Amino acid sequence: MPYRIRRFTDAQLSELLTQFRGSVFRTFPNDAGLADEIEDQLVKRGKPELTEKTQKKLARWCRTNGNLYQQAMPVAQQISRMLYGEVIDREVLRT
Repeated sequence: MPYRIRRFTDAQLSELLTQFRGSVFRTFPNDAGLADEIEDQLVKRGKPELTEKTQKKLARWCRTNGNLYQQAMPVAQQISRMLYGEVIDREVLRT
């Protein structure tokens, strides 16, 4: 994967994930599921990296179109900056 996770604190990440959950609207599909996946992989399981699938999902949220997604996009970008030091590019990840 072209992006590697940097150091972060669980508390800071959890705060952003809570903000993300509060900024999405749809429950089907479960848009907040991205936050659940990130929390499960990095906080609960302590994995050093996100799965490729989850990383691509984050990249899509970091640059998306449509009114439905605009409130959550800046929070996704903050999560990306915290984890990677930059907003990950969905084109680089081919998603």
